[in-house]
Amino acid sequence: MGKTRRVVITGVGAVTPLAHNVSDTWKKLLAGECGIKLIKKFDTSEFKVKVAAEVKDFDPLKHFDMTEVRKLDLFQQLALVAAKEAVDDSGVVGKVVPEKFGTYVSSGQGGFDTILSSYSTMLERGPGRVSPAAAGMQLVNMAAGHIALRHGARGASLPVVTACATSAHCIGEAFYAIRDGRQDAIIAGGSEAAVYALGVAGL
Repeated sequence: MGKTRRVVITGVGAVTPLAHNVSDTWKKLLAGECGIKLIKKFDTSEFKVKVAAEVKDFDPLKHFDMTEVRKLDLFQQLALVAAKEAVDDSGVVGKVVPEKFGTYVSSGQGGFDTILSSYSTMLERGPGRVSPAAAGMQLVNMAAGHIALRHGARGASLPVVTACATSAHCIGEAFYAIRDGRQDAIIAGGSEAAVYALGVAGL
């Protein structure tokens, strides 16, 4: 191997079951608050499991217009909000060559809720009523794609999918890419919106 570089984290962003930003999440962690609560998204009366680490009170219209909301699955919305906080915190935009600015963001399940709702729409109302945006909303790599477009990251995109290790794997691969000089900066991490009835029932 050639000469390797030191890698540092220059910005962080988070949307969590405790809060919708890093500062408030950290304060609540230090206060000993738990993000696991009773599930609000669907009726759990027939489920053995009734709790989850669900992102609560997230209003996408605080971050996106209605047209965007209709074209973004929840996991993509969460990823975009967290990525914006991280990028703003880093101050990296404009300081790296866009072609060396990568996006290693992924999801274990992607837009599975979109798949289920689109399938229901097709069965109940016909295939012509399924949104043309549904295909992009379900793909795990589209969070990285949306983030790259918004922040001018034209470098490598590597949305690794390794189940529960997805986010950590993306961060690890980003470390290697920067260390070895293949990229100068990378937005890295993951997003999940897995609190839906079929997912909870299966798990």
